[in-house]
Amino acid sequence: MTSMGKMLVHIWNAVTVIKRLIKIICLDGLPKRTIVLTVGGSGPHLSYEKLPDVLQQLVTVIEGLLTSYYPNRLRTLPVKIINRKQNTTLTWNIYPTEKIPLNNLLHVLMKTIEENFKNIKGEIIQFNLSNGKIHDGEVQEFQISTGKIWEIYLYEPETFIYLRLLSESRLAHPDKKWISIDIDIVEESSWFA
Repeated sequence: MTSMGKMLVHIWNAVTVIKRLIKIICLDGLPKRTIVLTVGGSGPHLSYEKLPDVLQQLVTVIEGLLTSYYPNRLRTLPVKIINRKQNTTLTWNIYPTEKIPLNNLLHVLMKTIEENFKNIKGEIIQFNLSNGKIHDGEVQEFQISTGKIWEIYLYEPETFIYLRLLSESRLAHPDKKWISIDIDIVEESSWFA
């Protein structure tokens, strides 16, 4: 088989996998499965139509911002989407480069998130962090140097959003830092019952 033929087979296989993943996401009425997808760079791009408008906007802005800072970020800065029943989780891990200091990017992300939620119909609770720890079981694994947490209760649609923006490091390697953005979404939350 020629190199062109091999390339076409690889492209066909990638397109088939992406079609299957999108079909799983879009099947309403069937039991939801846990789905993890990588989005970004020149990889597959998904529609965020299942998210409330305010989150669709935020994901689009974050993806655009990260792509402008990291134009070749395929497989280096994935957004993972995990959907189970009425719960959805989105997460990014963002690693520094010599050109982009983490503190600058953290500040830009904080302002971006705050701006996105400025005019929502709902309640917002904010926490500023200056120090923290992440334990896995009984063992501390990570150190949080700074960050912000938002609890958001959207009135329409009745949705609870828990958003963490953290600058963290692994305890075993305190010099290796990154930013994590984690968004937990609970649709039809019992808070509104």
